[in-house]
Amino acid sequence: MFILLVVFNPLLNGDFEQWSYISTTIPFAWDTIKGSGASCTWIPDTNSFIGERAIRITSSIDVPGFDCGVAQAKVVSENTDYLLRTWVINGDTTSYARIFARCYDADGNFLSSDSVGISSSSNLSGWQQIGGIYTTPAGCYYLDMQVRVYGTGSIILDAASMFISSTFVPDELVESFDTYVPDGWLEEDPGLTSSGLLQKRTSACPIDGKCFGTKYRQSASDGDLDVVGLAFLMTDTMDFVTPTPETLFFYWRTSDLTFPNPEDSINVEISIDGGNSWTRIWQWDGTPSTTAVAETVALDVYNDQSQVLLRFAFYKNSTNSAPTNKYFNVDSVKVVHSYVGRYNRLTNPGFELWLYDTLDMMADYWERRNNRAPYSNIAQLWIMRDPVNVFSGNYSLKAYFTTTQNPFVEQTLANPFTDGCAGQLVSDIDSYSVHISTRLYDNDPNGKARIGVVWYSGTSAIQVTYTPVYTVNSTVWQLFELYDTLSSGPAQGTSVDSINFRIRFYNEGTFPDAENGATVYADSVNLTWYCFVDDVTPVDVAEMYPMHPVVEYIRHYGDRLQVSLRRPAAVEIYDVRGRLLFRKEVNGRAWFRPGRGVFMVRIGDFRRKVVLY
Repeated sequence: MFILLVVFNPLLNGDFEQWSYISTTIPFAWDTIKGSGASCTWIPDTNSFIGERAIRITSSIDVPGFDCGVAQAKVVSENTDYLLRTWVINGDTTSYARIFARCYDADGNFLSSDSVGISSSSNLSGWQQIGGIYTTPAGCYYLDMQVRVYGTGSIILDAASMFISSTFVPDELVESFDTYVPDGWLEEDPGLTSSGLLQKRTSACPIDGKCFGTKYRQSASDGDLDVVGLAFLMTDTMDFVTPTPETLFFYWRTSDLTFPNPEDSINVEISIDGGNSWTRIWQWDGTPSTTAVAETVALDVYNDQSQVLLRFAFYKNSTNSAPTNKYFNVDSVKVVHSYVGRYNRLTNPGFELWLYDTLDMMADYWERRNNRAPYSNIAQLWIMRDPVNVFSGNYSLKAYFTTTQNPFVEQTLANPFTDGCAGQLVSDIDSYSVHISTRLYDNDPNGKARIGVVWYSGTSAIQVTYTPVYTVNSTVWQLFELYDTLSSGPAQGTSVDSINFRIRFYNEGTFPDAENGATVYADSVNLTWYCFVDDVTPVDVAEMYPMHPVVEYIRHYGDRLQVSLRRPAAVEIYDVRGRLLFRKEVNGRAWFRPGRGVFMVRIGDFRRKVVLY
């Protein structure tokens, strides 16, 4: 069974991108707060963690208690653990930031308050995340999340979030190198000594006593002095299919103030084609530091890529020695995202963003239509934002319709396969597939609904598929799912210039009774697409076998392959003559190196041909 987990951040404008049209000093959906007698300013700042803006809060008068801040109250559940977090730049030693939580009952009466997690540090110039778990007390109906600034100086905030702790999806990548090599990572080290050029370090670490180190200078007696070549540590595959960009965050420091050989370099590189090609996204400038340096690398241009690899690469070209070995150490590597619709191609999938005009409202990024033509008053479909009948988040889409023309709302995803699926040759592609789903609420006997997907080439529909069943009259939310494969063959996939997700409404009355109308609600929609290549490996490696109970994916890297399992099982690899090359009990992920050629992977009743080249 494939389960899609969409974790929703109920905070509005948590990235501080939107600012009030009334005053440019008020971030949309947030309240500005200050202590008695404090002097504060709130302005947009382009030094952002995600997106284009953050908020800079400046306090010029220190008063008892907190000085300045921002706050946002949300409806919550009592006796529930909530994870409250935000990212902070704290460049002033005279100020710091801290998250504070205040709870109120349904009538607005104050219940209790407390600080959350640790405060921001003033000795780091880069982005740092603060926050922690807050348990709402009995009777808590409103949780007011406050980010408070103490002292005098400026604090920059971005990417604030609130989640129910039990449903929180971790960051895309969080690695502190407690073990080495980390699970799922790959090390390639040409070093000749037992420790090699890359190794786990327990001294001179940027944050704590465990980190990953590159031996960037070697002593005359070191066995790796004459080694030249590339050494790297590579992450597991990551999926960047998110509505907002990903960001790489890490700390580094050197063991002393020795400069590297000018012929050598230490880079961070990224690949979006399974490791066949790499692009440098960060390079050490060679200036040593014996204190932790925070680095933030925006990965905006790689948003919407589904098979991303990162590696820390040491290019060693020099054999010049140093008095002793010198190390470049890395710690606390993170790739962070927005946690909203992580594998979802749709924008505004939970109907949380809305557009208004003088007559009507509509969910942002969605359109109402009657057949292919844009919506007009002929198809009488009214769309409203509903805050009461909600499956997740703050709102759902409420559709009221008095027509029998079967109108719909839809979202168009342009040019899904024009690159041949991450650069794969069209001749190699076996099939293009999509998975769509949504939650529908239908407690009205006069109407019903279902979902569908339409594949378009220009204005011509190549293929139209709807779920074979409709909603039924019920007082519970109904899950609708559809898997659809382009049946016209892979060659036509490159001519698909859009895929349209539709929620279609059907009036079951006849005139004149049909004019009494019907109501259906929609929430939590999803669309994911896949490209399968020659029955060997789907391009979307991170979700290779979403329906298999044991096998999660098989990933290629040169002459190696990685197997990821949902539960422990024996993995067997055979050559083309049927000879058993490997047999290993795997719990989680494991790497194998059978070489280059054609192999058969067997895991219980699962069999898959794999080509390594």
